[in-house]
Amino acid sequence: RDSGVLEDTLLMLLGRQPGRFARLRLYCATLGLGAITGDVTTIAIATPVVIKWARCHNFKVRPLLLMLVVSATCGNAIFITSHPSSIAMREIMCEAQCTLGVATQTPLALLNAAILGMYAVAVGE
Repeated sequence: RDSGVLEDTLLMLLGRQPGRFARLRLYCATLGLGAITGDVTTIAIATPVVIKWARCHNFKVRPLLLMLVVSATCGNAIFITSHPSSIAMREIMCEAQCTLGVATQTPLALLNAAILGMYAVAVGE
């Protein structure tokens, strides 16, 4: 975190030109970062970067921060099996004691991320 590598990587993924797919790039970048580093770390690192990026491109900050939190939380659910949404998925999918592997849980988490992402974009607008 002190080296600034995560911030630089996030800025590179967000891009210099706002374009039509700026929100999608933000969502995908923070989803991936959330899957790798966890949601709390992603939110703590990405919030100042997203605020600065949004102001540079004249975006509303609040909807982008909502998307950031949703995507980081959904990203965390992809690989972290003790995340609350992962536990909920496991309870819904298994009637008895069982474990869901990454191959079973990841598609469900990505579907969850897609639905919540569309909701976050709709609410943000």
